[in-house]
Amino acid sequence: MTLAIVIVSLGVAWLLDRWWYQLNPPTMIGAQLVAIACALALLAFLPALRIHFVPHRQRYRQAHDNAMRQFLGRNIHITTKRTGVLLFVSLAERYAEVVADAGINEKVPQETWNAVVAGLIAHAKKGDIADGFVEAIGAVGALLAEHFPVSADDVNELDDHVVEL
Repeated sequence: MTLAIVIVSLGVAWLLDRWWYQLNPPTMIGAQLVAIACALALLAFLPALRIHFVPHRQRYRQAHDNAMRQFLGRNIHITTKRTGVLLFVSLAERYAEVVADAGINEKVPQETWNAVVAGLIAHAKKGDIADGFVEAIGAVGALLAEHFPVSADDVNELDDHVVEL
């Protein structure tokens, strides 16, 4: 892409030079190469800027893919009654999602999960992400207790912890 811009700019500089504008092609190309090098150096030294050049849809798609990889990679989907739930928040992409296994997902409407995500996002915007997780964990725990009450022979099949990547 950058090479195409430089080639098109060379053509524009040549046309401007033919129309008697005082701009020679090597000067224009040199200035563009310096500008490209400065932009690349800025992105190399300030990697937090990179996310702002990614379209929102692509950011969300990547965050969702990461949530699904975590759900499967951490074996949240292998519980006996298929009741695993992952609360996923990506601060860089400003994205939150609840990934629920089939057993609990068929009993809980999507609007309920959306409300849990809205709570996580509201807390994240205020800067108290820990409180958001506490609230979301409580809400998910209440849903699990409602639809899958604890019995005497129940065992915890999953690790209950926060993972920061």
